[in-house]
Amino acid sequence: MYTNFISKTYIYLLHYNCSLHVVLFFNTAMTFSILAADGLSHVNQLYDKLVAYRRTTQYYLLARSLEDKNEQMNDGQETTSNTSTTTSSSSPPCAYAKIHPAADVATGLASLQPLLTEALLSNLQHPVYAVRTAAARSLQYVLDHVNCSVGGMFPKIFQSLVRVYPVEPLNSSSTTRSTTTSTSATSSNSFNSFNSFNSSLSTGNNHHIDEKHVVLLLETCYNMFPSLSRPELQLIVTGSVEPYLRETNKILQQRKGNDDAIDMPSLRLLLQLFRVLLLVTLRLRGDMPLHPQSVIALLRLGLHEAPVVRRSARLCWDAVARQIPRWYVSNI
Repeated sequence: MYTNFISKTYIYLLHYNCSLHVVLFFNTAMTFSILAADGLSHVNQLYDKLVAYRRTTQYYLLARSLEDKNEQMNDGQETTSNTSTTTSSSSPPCAYAKIHPAADVATGLASLQPLLTEALLSNLQHPVYAVRTAAARSLQYVLDHVNCSVGGMFPKIFQSLVRVYPVEPLNSSSTTRSTTTSTSATSSNSFNSFNSFNSSLSTGNNHHIDEKHVVLLLETCYNMFPSLSRPELQLIVTGSVEPYLRETNKILQQRKGNDDAIDMPSLRLLLQLFRVLLLVTLRLRGDMPLHPQSVIALLRLGLHEAPVVRRSARLCWDAVARQIPRWYVSNI
């Protein structure tokens, strides 16, 4: 019944040339499926929860295939020869095989990877708070059961978590504490660039996730680091840790002398990333040379006024300093 309904709706909207409405329909249905799966928590509802995640994956796959098709049409590429192939590959019955009622949770979730994880990550910055929270809890549910089976998606997961961390935007009171108008403008621009790293949405603070959910996800990722491969660890540092260190150092330099240069959530995230950098540096042992600007940022953060930041930065520098001769020898 469910498959017939999706197929008929899909064919009906395509028949009337409403591809944009089809994408909106599938994206909306995907969010409802995430909310439905998040609400099923009883032990007798595990199979229904897996079915809801399967529907989420199907909706995401259909919406993404239509978006790709629209982009090709906008670029002027002919897709008539691939119409039957696209339609058959996008049809709901062929998206994924049905999950057997006897399947355990780990097996069911693993069969939906990596598209289920991509669908959840795409909703971490949804305009609706309930959808963002449900996507975060669902991602936690997936990581608890699938662990490292997400494979190459792990660096993208970690980068998305850093971006959605609830960093407070610069308010008017902190702007009025600036000494001059030029200093205030410079500080605002630097903080906006810092905030844009953590959220790709212009509204920033209006599209956040509760810090407790993000912290729990980061802790789960941290516990999985020893099982990750070297390329994945390198991508995590170069794609998430180093940019954050450089942006933090830039803000501290431009707002020197201001005790409130960085808000407390940003400092807590900085401490989390220090832990990651220390663990990865000790694990890779010289296979991951840091960018020179990242090394400078690490040295300057070692002089931070907060003792906990200063201590964490110096611990990371001690680990990095032991690897500098290896970097030099490897580049000769």
